[in-house]
Amino acid sequence: KNIGLISRCNDRIISIAQFATKANFNSDGDIIKEDIVEFVQDYLTKVLPPFYGSDIKISCRSNGCSKILRFKPIEIGLIIDNLLSNSLKAGASIFEASFSNQGEKIILDITDDGNGLSSKISDPATIFEMGITTTNGSGLGLFNAAQLVQKELNGAIKVIPDFIFSSSRNGFKIRITL
Repeated sequence: KNIGLISRCNDRIISIAQFATKANFNSDGDIIKEDIVEFVQDYLTKVLPPFYGSDIKISCRSNGCSKILRFKPIEIGLIIDNLLSNSLKAGASIFEASFSNQGEKIILDITDDGNGLSSKISDPATIFEMGITTTNGSGLGLFNAAQLVQKELNGAIKVIPDFIFSSSRNGFKIRITL
C-alpha cells in the first residue's frame, strides 16, 4: 500500500510539472467542468509532445465528439501518462487516441503499435489488478488508471484483446467508456 501511495504521489508530481509548464489552467487539483474530449486532445497534442520528443508519435482524433464532464485535470493526465508509459515500455512508436459517441456515453480508444499484450497474461482483465506486470515496473500504473476511471469518472476501462495495429505490427488497445 505504501509503495502504491508513493507511486501515485510521484505520478501526480510529474503531471503537475507538465501542466505547470505547458497548460493554461489551475493545476492544484480542482475539479473543473469542461469538454473532456477537448481536454484530452490538448493534453495529448500540446502538453505531452515536448516531454517525449521523438520517442513516440502521439495523436488524438476527436471525430466531432464532445462531452462536458466534471473532472480533475490532474487525474486525466495521470491516466494518459500511465497508458503512454506502458506503450513506451512495449516498444511502441505510435500512440493514438480516438473518440466516438455511444448514445449518452463517450468512448475513448487508446491504441499503440507496441508488442501487444504479453503472452504471460492469460486473462486480459487482470492487467488492471495491483501488482500485475510483465516488465520491471511496479504493476501500479494500470491499476491506478483503472481506479481513477472507475471511482473518479464513474467509467469503465477494458482491454480489447487480439488487437492488431497494422499488418506489420501487433499493437495494444484499451477502451475507456465515460
